[in-house]
Amino acid sequence: MKRIIAALIGLGIAYSMFSCQKPKDTLKHIRTDASYYVLWHLPQGIRGALDQYTTFDFDYSRFAITLNGGLYLKVDSIESAGRLVKIELPGAALSTRNVAMAIDFYGWAVPAQTGKPNYAVFNIEDGFLKIKGKNVDTTLGKGVWYLTKAGKVLPGGRQFFMVSADGLLYDDEITLGELCRSIEGIYSIRVVYDERFSGSVLYNVDIDIRKSLAAQLPAFAAAGSFNFTLDSYNRVLNIRPK
Repeated sequence: MKRIIAALIGLGIAYSMFSCQKPKDTLKHIRTDASYYVLWHLPQGIRGALDQYTTFDFDYSRFAITLNGGLYLKVDSIESAGRLVKIELPGAALSTRNVAMAIDFYGWAVPAQTGKPNYAVFNIEDGFLKIKGKNVDTTLGKGVWYLTKAGKVLPGGRQFFMVSADGLLYDDEITLGELCRSIEGIYSIRVVYDERFSGSVLYNVDIDIRKSLAAQLPAFAAAGSFNFTLDSYNRVLNIRPK
């Protein structure tokens, strides 16, 4: 009996000591159907709530959230947690992979206010992406999605950011050098152009890199002050000023 009483007293002391400690920064689990919530406060750090029918842990050393289902979300740091950097869904379908890339490049321009954190909801359902938040409330279909710098979506035509199935990000105003490097990386061809024009800006370059390069060259030429010709035999793309 004395041992039992002593054990109970010990448990009581341990519980009181534990309860008096400063509470650890924890994640709040918000349940909705097929939605991924990411909330953050500045400068206290990131809070995340992802709709998964499982548990998840916050890794303070890596500023990451790891779920039992394999979802991994990472931010720059607690100090700059308003920017999502990486989200991986191992074994996921292509449509979900597109969503991951959209999240990868998605960021808010407006800092969080006290008690009013920025937030975004990425709803993955049947290959469709639904974004709802402080700056946007829209639904996008399957395929290529266009995100602007402000976090809003344009249904087509002129765009700031383009996130494609191949995972490349294009800017509405990109330099010729950036375009050349992207083309070289996508199609494994050599790009020849005058270095004096490498910093020239191309406007309204609307690129769907899933299509063949040759079919896109007229659009490239119409968008800027350059002519594009492709030597398919030698795998060389020639770019010359008009």
